[in-house]
Amino acid sequence: MNKLEPEHTNSNAPLCSKNTLEDEIDLIEFFLVIWKQKLIISLSVVTFFLGSIAYNFYTPERWSAKIQVIPPSEIAFKTYKEQGDKFKFIYNDRIGNSSLSEKNDFEKPFNSSFIFERFIFIFNDTSHKLVFLNSQRVRDIIQKFDGTLDEKLIRQWVLTLAVSPLNTNAQTLTIESSNKESSSLLLTAYIDFIAQSTHVSLMSELSHEFNIYQNTLERKKIYLNNAAKNKIQLEIRRAKYELIIAKAAGVVSPIPLSRENQLFNIDLGSKGIEAKIAVLKSIENFSFVSPSLQKVETKLLLLSNLKVDSSIQFEKFQFLGSSEPSVSSDNSKKTLLVIISTILGGIFGVMLALIMYYFRKRNR
Repeated sequence: MNKLEPEHTNSNAPLCSKNTLEDEIDLIEFFLVIWKQKLIISLSVVTFFLGSIAYNFYTPERWSAKIQVIPPSEIAFKTYKEQGDKFKFIYNDRIGNSSLSEKNDFEKPFNSSFIFERFIFIFNDTSHKLVFLNSQRVRDIIQKFDGTLDEKLIRQWVLTLAVSPLNTNAQTLTIESSNKESSSLLLTAYIDFIAQSTHVSLMSELSHEFNIYQNTLERKKIYLNNAAKNKIQLEIRRAKYELIIAKAAGVVSPIPLSRENQLFNIDLGSKGIEAKIAVLKSIENFSFVSPSLQKVETKLLLLSNLKVDSSIQFEKFQFLGSSEPSVSSDNSKKTLLVIISTILGGIFGVMLALIMYYFRKRNR
């Protein structure tokens, strides 16, 4: 058996050498094909190179303005939080149980994340972009730096006004323009416009919530007031029946025996029942009959002294770093485009040369 092992090893040697030789021949043949077709490959590289140069030449230079923002600090939106806290203790105070549904919990989050998310949402909103880009302020900037404002330019800016996340809290706001100065001014102006729009949105929403809740309480007051009035009317009718029974029974003065389970109670006597009827008829304020009505009236009294102050000022965001946008040109992108185009031209030329060689070899 020891003699058979060398024979087995030697039998594989020619096969391995043959495969290695074939690989070397294929590789040499590959480079020979490339060398023979070097003119085609060179023309492909030059074509792609010149094409990218021409594209960069006829494409106007673009300037990108960027700025980074994060949620405002607790102190920066303190006035807005105080405005909401005025209503929280009223909203969150439950008012008994009633068949009339009522929104008792005011769960609007008065925190920096809520304000910042609203700011970013409005920044991305297309309708706000169109309103801003059609404003006189934008037209003044364009006339000063870029010339005429047309629909094509507006559509382009709608796409370039964008938000990209930097990390968990920070966001990057960007815009592109054909002018360095205008790109910075447009981004700054749009941020101011969105901050103002966010302010209007937040205060309008708070005022809307306030009015809805106040109207709900007004409806509840009417409901509870009518329920209390009906209860008193029912007591008056019951007392009249009791008066008839007391007179028929000859009970004039109160009697010590009390029977609570009876439908009609004449323990007060006819004189006492007459006094009871007179008192029930004289009631004009029904709040002491219904504790829930008293709570609703108290809430309405507190709300009448509270108003949403839309004139308050608070921050919707804060800048991460400089408050001035950083402006950069797209020249680096153009250089990268030329390099990538040249490489693609070389790859395309090699593939074209190999395809031509394959079909020639096949025809032979």
